[in-house]
Amino acid sequence: IDIIIQGCSKSSLIPLVYLFTRLKKIKFVYENSEYPWFILKKKSPGNWVDKLIYLNLFYKMFDGVLAMTNALCKYHQIYSRKNAKIFHLPMTVDMQRFVNNIERENFISYIGNKSYYKDGVDILVKSFLIIANLYPKWKLVIIGNSGYDDIIRKIAINAGLDKRIITMGNVHRDKVPELLCRSKILALARPDNLQAEGGFPTKLGEYLATGNLVIVTAVGDIPLYLKDNESALIAKPSDIESFANKIKFAIENYENLNNVMKAGYNVCVNNFDSKIHGYYIVR
Repeated sequence: IDIIIQGCSKSSLIPLVYLFTRLKKIKFVYENSEYPWFILKKKSPGNWVDKLIYLNLFYKMFDGVLAMTNALCKYHQIYSRKNAKIFHLPMTVDMQRFVNNIERENFISYIGNKSYYKDGVDILVKSFLIIANLYPKWKLVIIGNSGYDDIIRKIAINAGLDKRIITMGNVHRDKVPELLCRSKILALARPDNLQAEGGFPTKLGEYLATGNLVIVTAVGDIPLYLKDNESALIAKPSDIESFANKIKFAIENYENLNNVMKAGYNVCVNNFDSKIHGYYIVR
């Protein structure tokens, strides 16, 4: 064993693993994809104790950190020990999973689990309601249990769109590539908050890997990779009207946006391909 990677942010085993790595002269590395719970949920009881322990003790035990975003790199530079190596490792995607020649359909799709507010599914649904009557041949598909599927179904029924707003619930991971590749438009209306600042949506890499058109919001590190009307359509965060306008533009100009789709795919190849990042980590 050369390296042990700690993948769970909250773990009482960290000191034990640390002692083991010191005895065996093994590198101990922390993988982090978002701000810790004691920052995201400041008001939760007992979090101040965790904050004290992790920032002043546990974080000092790691030889390095694999941080998904620039914000997390800066965060760990502050709280890691001085000689720890901070490595920026963006989200990674297995490009081969999304090689699919399936025919695209008039679907606007989102995939996620228990992320109704985290990913702005509520904003996405409200945006679709604005434009739905203009484009009766298009459907909104929610893949995965949003955590509020019952509410979404009630909204759809009340709007007379129960046949066009589809909640699929959780699906097997092997079904995901087909569902995403089938959808002409892939949407993520993530709002601007602390979680979006520190994290990066792994689903965005999967969206781009399909080569389909992506509509997303300008939060966190996303604008560092994607440009509006160049490699994706980018809406203002937490703005229902802005997101609805991007959907409208996407539908009306879909046939002329092939260059945007190709550019988005190339962003994924150049920045998120797991094989490329695996090579540089080893190097």
